[in-house]
Amino acid sequence: MNYIDLAEVYEKIENTSKRLEKTDIVQEFLKKVNAKELSTIIHLLQGKIFTANDEREVGMSSKILLKAVAKATGENPLAVEKLWSREGDMGLAAQKLIETKKQRTLFSQNLTVNKVITNLQKLAAMTGEGTVNKKVDLVAELLTSATPLEAKFLCRTVTGELRAGVGAGVLRESLVWAYLPRVLGINTEEKKGKVLEAKNIESLKHIEKYGTIVAPDDKIARELYDYISATVQRAYDLTNDFADVAEILMEKGFDALKDVLLSPGKPIKVMLYEKAENIKDAF
Repeated sequence: MNYIDLAEVYEKIENTSKRLEKTDIVQEFLKKVNAKELSTIIHLLQGKIFTANDEREVGMSSKILLKAVAKATGENPLAVEKLWSREGDMGLAAQKLIETKKQRTLFSQNLTVNKVITNLQKLAAMTGEGTVNKKVDLVAELLTSATPLEAKFLCRTVTGELRAGVGAGVLRESLVWAYLPRVLGINTEEKKGKVLEAKNIESLKHIEKYGTIVAPDDKIARELYDYISATVQRAYDLTNDFADVAEILMEKGFDALKDVLLSPGKPIKVMLYEKAENIKDAF
C-alpha cells in the first residue's frame, strides 16, 4: 500500500471532530488493507512504530528532524527553524517546504507503508558514532520522495505527535464495523449484505461476516451491539494490541476472540474500576 493512502486517511480524520465520522473513515479504510500490512497499518493509525510492549524508541529529537527536513528540501536549517517556530508544528513546516522545495530528485519513488515503517524502525537500532547523520539520512530519504501531505504526517509520526485522533474507542468501533455484522438501527441505516435474524445474544454464537443483524426491537439491537463491542474490547484488554485483535477478526472471525487468553511475558491492558456506589460495592 502507498503511504499517501494512509496520509489521506489521517487528513480526513483530522478534519472532523465527530467520532462517528472518524469511525466510518477508519473502517472503510481497513476494509481495503490486506492481511500482510494490517498490523503495521493498525499501529501507524495510532501513531505507533512499535507494539505497546516493545520498549524500543525512535530517539529522533526535533532538532535532528529539523536537519532531515533541511536536507530533503535543500533549505537552510535556520530558515527551517524559523518556519517551524512560526507554524508551531514541524509537520506543517515540512508540508510547506516540500511544496516549494529547491531540490528535485530524478529518481524519487512513491512511498510505501512498508518503506516508511522499515526506515523508522531502523532509527531505534542506531547507536554510536555517526548516529545523528545516519538518522538524518534515513528520514531525509523518506521526505525526499514524500508529497507535501505525506511529509506532514511523517514528521508527526517521527516525533510522536500525530494528532489524528484515532483513540482506542474509535479504533475498537472501527474494527467492529469493518469486520463484523452491522446492527440495524445502531451502526447502519440500511440492510446490506446477508441478513442475520437475531432474537437475543445467543443468536450471535455463529455470526456471519459483513451481514446485517436485524433485531426485533431497539433494546435487543443495543444489547447485541454492546455484546459485539465488549467482546472486541475484552480481546484488546488481554492482548494490549489492536493489531492482534484485527488479525484475529480478519483471519478467524468473531468466535476466535472469545478464545483469546493471556500470553506469558505480554502485559495486559490494566484499567481502573468504575466508581463504586458505596463501601460494600468497593470491597
